[in-house]
Amino acid sequence: MITLVRITLHPGEASGDVLFVDSSGKNYGGTVDTDLDPGVYKLVAVKPKKLWVIPGTRPGLRFDVTLDGADPWALDYSPTLRLEVAANQTQSDLFQYTVDLGGDDPADYDNYIDSAIKSVGIPIWGGPFYLYHKQVPLTALEQDSIVLARTAPHLTDDPIKGAVEIQLLYKSSDFAESAVTNFGANAYTYYVGTGGHIYPTVISDTSAPRLCTALRRMLEQERIDAKAAQALTIDLGLWAAGARTPIKTSSPATAAEITAESWRVQARVYASDLKAAGKTIRVNIGGTGEVADAINVNPLKDQQVRSIPRLIVRKAEEIADIFDSGSVDEVVSNNIVRGQVNWNDAAKGAYQVLKTGGKIKIAPYAGQLAEQMAEIESALRQAGFKNIVKDPVTKAFFTAVK
Repeated sequence: MITLVRITLHPGEASGDVLFVDSSGKNYGGTVDTDLDPGVYKLVAVKPKKLWVIPGTRPGLRFDVTLDGADPWALDYSPTLRLEVAANQTQSDLFQYTVDLGGDDPADYDNYIDSAIKSVGIPIWGGPFYLYHKQVPLTALEQDSIVLARTAPHLTDDPIKGAVEIQLLYKSSDFAESAVTNFGANAYTYYVGTGGHIYPTVISDTSAPRLCTALRRMLEQERIDAKAAQALTIDLGLWAAGARTPIKTSSPATAAEITAESWRVQARVYASDLKAAGKTIRVNIGGTGEVADAINVNPLKDQQVRSIPRLIVRKAEEIADIFDSGSVDEVVSNNIVRGQVNWNDAAKGAYQVLKTGGKIKIAPYAGQLAEQMAEIESALRQAGFKNIVKDPVTKAFFTAVK
């Protein structure tokens, strides 16, 4: 029984070599005259009428087959055949690296990138795009988000406008790119990529119009107000139609700026999650996870602890650069060795980020305790804290109020 028909077109001609593949392993070769473009189709052989039916194609297409030493209408066929049409032999060889979609267009599937992505954002100023599966992502840096380099989509040009769509799904981008390269004309195809989604070889208005429109809107927002863009996602449903005017983006941030800004964004995410859960926004300077539900600010210098929850990899002295002013309920610190933190700077920063009435509690490492306690008390006073109290029993920690 024939299950597969494979055509390799002759360059520049509407004809080619054809191979009918039998499930028993026997093949029948011949020639074909056809108007079909390269791709994968469904083929139905209606033997009583000696008619080939290719669902989804326009009426009147030529599909005239001549087999060597065999009558195609004397063969047995499966109810639906896979029909592969390759532009050349190299592309034909690459068919083994495709996923069988039964002749369907890969762009019609729910996991196609232009359909699966519901919103986009730029959580790191000057950084890459983040593609989200939800219209309102829970966090700006969700684990299941897809990170897309700014150079990946074509937002100011469309190199595949009017190009041939090769309706095949390759198992990797390398196979897909090879197929396009060997096609011999401007074309694009599809592959299985990050997250198991289907991607086009070129992301542009032709292949992903909804996504590209949303990305342009996101860049426009970043250009207008980078700070606002960090807290914003663009719902693809809102921008499915509208202007597609190319825009100029702001200059990319430096590596240091991107790193610092990413932690600021992450701090807001942690704080937002805690607030939504009805919990206190507590920051633990030098924290390793010993304080429940705290956001741990730890530079990880000489640090052996791993898997610290809600980690912000920055110094204690940078707390005011990480958290918004008046956004924190409590600041704590435990077992900091003398010399690891400049308490004058850390106390000033803690005062700035605490809400009015917010509390701070510092319990330094026992080594050189008297010296550290004196330094911490002085720093708290200079920062403006009030009600500074040393624990009367242990004399090993201070509490104070903004």
